[in-house]
Amino acid sequence: MRLYEQIEFYENRLQNIPRSKRYIIYLASIILLGLLFYTYVLGPQFDHIQDLQARLQQLQNKVAKTSPKHYESIIMKKKQELANLRAKLDELKQKEYALLQKLQMQKYLFLNQQNFAKLLEDILADSKKRGVVLSLIQINEMDKKFLGRLKEQKSLKIQGQGAFLQSVRFLRDIEKHPMLLRVDNLHFETNGTVPRLSFWLKLYGVEK
Repeated sequence: MRLYEQIEFYENRLQNIPRSKRYIIYLASIILLGLLFYTYVLGPQFDHIQDLQARLQQLQNKVAKTSPKHYESIIMKKKQELANLRAKLDELKQKEYALLQKLQMQKYLFLNQQNFAKLLEDILADSKKRGVVLSLIQINEMDKKFLGRLKEQKSLKIQGQGAFLQSVRFLRDIEKHPMLLRVDNLHFETNGTVPRLSFWLKLYGVEK
């Protein structure tokens, strides 16, 4: 039987079927054709599109990893890590310096001969730096209670002459010394030329 004859045969058969059933057959045929079209035509096309999209994403990721922006991001990250390490290093250095300062202060709490000799050297160096000519350094041994375990152990009478501002700077240099000390009975005199200064330097130490 020819194709045309087959189509005509099925059409005649459909005409003999009740209308309600005929519509059901038409609807089922349309759905079947849609499924066949999706399975054999649209489905492979969708799969091909998804495959192309996946390949494109892979290429984009590869390009991103080799692009200058990617390397700039890595460099910026490393720079930030380096900055953080430097900040931590600075913090450790500050803590170390503070600890050394405390240890230094603890060292000078005891007035021994070594600390006292260092103080005299610093006084002479400071006077030379400030242009103050010292004429007297009189050392007096003391053993006088001051406060708690602190005792006044030595007192120095110091006299000299120099410009007023330089003499003031000289006194400030002495007061910056880490040893426990105090400037007392300070006097300035002048006869119209170079001022003269005179003061007592009280030295304290912890009673052992």
